[in-house]
Amino acid sequence: MEASFNTTSQKVIQPAFSRFLANVSFPVIQLLVLVSFFFFLSVGEWLSSKVFRAGLIGQIVVGLIYGAPLGNVLPREWQEAFIALGYIGLILIIFEGASAPERCLDA
Repeated sequence: MEASFNTTSQKVIQPAFSRFLANVSFPVIQLLVLVSFFFFLSVGEWLSSKVFRAGLIGQIVVGLIYGAPLGNVLPREWQEAFIALGYIGLILIIFEGASAPERCLDA
């Protein structure tokens, strides 16, 4: 007597995360571009702070190289997002400067 198993009636239960990640392809090139952008931002900031004593110059140069003016390496959506974050940072810096107590310049 042989035992026969009906495999069509049995359901295989998969965890929810395996169904979620089943059809996801990771954009490796875009991740590498983003990681290299942040790496060169920090290197540019360090190098320009050593040479010019102004770290922001290095970050601006890296932004020019990766952005639309020169290399256009970053996708347009990322450039727009970084520009929006830059404006938010600028507004916060101006707000911090305006809300700081005035320092006495007579001394």
